[in-house]
Amino acid sequence: MTKPDEPQSLIIGTAGHVDHGKSALVQALTGTDPDRLAEEHRRGISIRLGFAFLPTPEGELAIVDVPGHEGLVREMVAGATGFDAVLFVVAADEGLMPQSREHLEILDLLLPRRDPAPGVVALTKIDLVEDAEWLELLEEDLRESLAGTVLEGAPIVRTSARDGAGLDELRGRLLETARSCRREREEGRAFRLAADRAFTVEGFGDVVTGTVRRGELAVGAEIELQPSGGKGRVRNLQFHGRDVPRVVAGQRAAINLAGLPKRGVRRGDEVTEPDCFAASERCDVRLRLMPSAKPLVDRGEFKLHVGTQEELCRVILLEGGKLKPGADAPAQLELRRPLVFTKGDRFILRVPSPPNTVAGGEVIDPAAQRHRRSRRSYRDALAELEAVDAVGSLPLWLKHNPLPRKDLTTRELCRRTGLLPSFVRERLAALAETGEVVRLGSDRWLHPRWQSDLVDKLREALDRFLQKSPPYQPLDRGRLKALLRTKKVDDNAFREALDELVRRGRLAPLGAEYAVLPHGDLPTEQAVLIDKLRGLLADADPALALNEAAQSLGMRLEGLLEAARYLVGTAEAALLGEVHLWPVAAYNEKLAAALELLRRDGELRTADFKQAAGLSRKYAAQFLDHLYERGATERQSGTHTLISPERAALKPLRNPLRKDE
Repeated sequence: MTKPDEPQSLIIGTAGHVDHGKSALVQALTGTDPDRLAEEHRRGISIRLGFAFLPTPEGELAIVDVPGHEGLVREMVAGATGFDAVLFVVAADEGLMPQSREHLEILDLLLPRRDPAPGVVALTKIDLVEDAEWLELLEEDLRESLAGTVLEGAPIVRTSARDGAGLDELRGRLLETARSCRREREEGRAFRLAADRAFTVEGFGDVVTGTVRRGELAVGAEIELQPSGGKGRVRNLQFHGRDVPRVVAGQRAAINLAGLPKRGVRRGDEVTEPDCFAASERCDVRLRLMPSAKPLVDRGEFKLHVGTQEELCRVILLEGGKLKPGADAPAQLELRRPLVFTKGDRFILRVPSPPNTVAGGEVIDPAAQRHRRSRRSYRDALAELEAVDAVGSLPLWLKHNPLPRKDLTTRELCRRTGLLPSFVRERLAALAETGEVVRLGSDRWLHPRWQSDLVDKLREALDRFLQKSPPYQPLDRGRLKALLRTKKVDDNAFREALDELVRRGRLAPLGAEYAVLPHGDLPTEQAVLIDKLRGLLADADPALALNEAAQSLGMRLEGLLEAARYLVGTAEAALLGEVHLWPVAAYNEKLAAALELLRRDGELRTADFKQAAGLSRKYAAQFLDHLYERGATERQSGTHTLISPERAALKPLRNPLRKDE
């Protein structure tokens, strides 16, 4: 991770009409010719991205020189995606030309708006213009054209690459701009580089170059190629042509890779931190239509440019209708093949034929699902997500997760945000401490909104249950989950919901089961049955056989067992073996006899208890087995020894977490 006192690297890109002197100006500023191809020198225009470095008192600034020809806008967009600031070039002898205006519109879509403006305007070839009034008029026209764009208020510097006029001032202005465009510290960001060149060097293997968009990378690190998913290892790194142990965000880097699949690496691939990104065929965006474009119709097809990737896509306007020139709206992009996105990526849309830039915007949800336009909830979700950065979006992905399964893993959250797994876990663990998210196990997370929803549904299910069965029935997790009438419930989320209902006094834990506690008055039918059972219990000697009682009442044994459990929960009776129901007085009398013998002799056998308590052998054995099952005694070879007499006492079943009971 970048250290606080470590100088940051920034990328300054050129833009402007073909043959306005961008490459010549870069060479005059840096001493490096950015046109590296013989064809570029033969034709006198830039065809591919060129690179140079400008020495300053605070270190070197990387300069990316982009082609200006109208047929090479795709190359210009590939370079402009990584710009921190721009050197906008206009020839003094021609002024603003069509490609100048298209480049300006592209920059307006790709660069974040700042104050001061993230760029400098270089008025080149002033040695070809002798009319000072023309230069004044040209500068006035430039300021009017830049008004309302990302370069509004940018300084204009008159220059000549031929005689060096204005170059010192331009260097100073570029340094001032670089200082004002310092990147915010990107804590927790996973490494990501968009490959603008890929080639093979004999004896070394695959090499890829590009701008480090996020994070950092060290020699020896594992990488993953997106969207193919192939993995490899970093053999060597270069920055400014020098071997370095690592590269960081904002630097131009060359990466020598080993262990790649046979396909190798290609221009347009993303070199990324493993398991932190995933390709997607659909993303939700904030789309802005250029003022000069025609109205954009729903479901139109365009060429998408993002980073060095490009693909045909369909635009679905999430609010329907048409998008007017200069307006913006939420939209969804459907791609022909998956590309890798993260939140905040900026992109360009072009009409394939005749080629023309018409719109651009910013990615909000990189792994979107299809939406129904009639639902407003997704638009509210997009608005919330759009207003925060990647770190701030973590709880919002959980809040607005559209999947039937409402929890997300750390890995799923990394792929939406481009953050490192260790950072995501640390940040979410802190949010879990404050109750802003719910932790499910070691690596799953849930928003309290869905937890609350699950708790409410389970609470309503318990209310329905109590209309059919009296309180104090013991239910295991399987039976409790069945009450929800759905299979789409995560086990960890369900356990958290049960714990919450225990805290609320709706359930009481009973070992591996939960007792359903009373809530409201008993339904009349249940109250009548329980009163009848009380009457039968009053005449029992010493206990009531439930099967005989069910026959006398003309009902099924299961229904009478539920009523018996209610009397156990209120401490009016004890249920032994789910066969006999003992009145509280008779139970306490026999319990006192058993405890007296255990304390006196240290142990107790069935025969001794039978004689002392005046019970049949069947009742005596059943009673001692009951004490063992409650954990009051320990049994070995038919002999009982005392462990905890408190566990044998009849007490009303209450929630141990409720302090008001």
